[in-house]
Amino acid sequence: MNELKTDAVLRSLNGAILDSAKSQGSEMINRKLLAKRLHESYHRDVSLKEWDCFYCGAPADTVDHCPPLAMAESVSASRILYRCCRLCNSSLGGAFLVTALERCEHLRARYSRRWHRDIEMPHWTTEEIESLDGSLKAEIIKAMKRKERAINVLSNLQRRIDELWEGTY
Repeated sequence: MNELKTDAVLRSLNGAILDSAKSQGSEMINRKLLAKRLHESYHRDVSLKEWDCFYCGAPADTVDHCPPLAMAESVSASRILYRCCRLCNSSLGGAFLVTALERCEHLRARYSRRWHRDIEMPHWTTEEIESLDGSLKAEIIKAMKRKERAINVLSNLQRRIDELWEGTY
């Protein structure tokens, strides 16, 4: 409930900032100024410390603009800020993806390509890992952690996509 309430505050905050920028006679919105105003207001009103990434579920340490600021001049739709981790936000960049569903599907495809080797790595049992020595053991442990992280991120993204398709989020 608290998450939905905060999202509503963010949506109204976004709209007020955009309306203010447009009412000052600016046909073309300055993206840097818009980003600065959005982030100042966002960080003043909402703390990111207690939130998870909207996309992958990792701790959120930044916000994602949907649609992205790169589309500020071409899209007049209201903007929504999603709490987001740096990995997801930088992976999305200024991609011209307007909806949260498009952004989730883009991330899922991108991460699937990026982590396909980690995901396809054979599973090692604890006994097999314990029988190894030195750097090989350390590398296998690191690879298993990468595999686990990749699987968790992709399953969280799939869960979010399903929620968006069903309209339950």
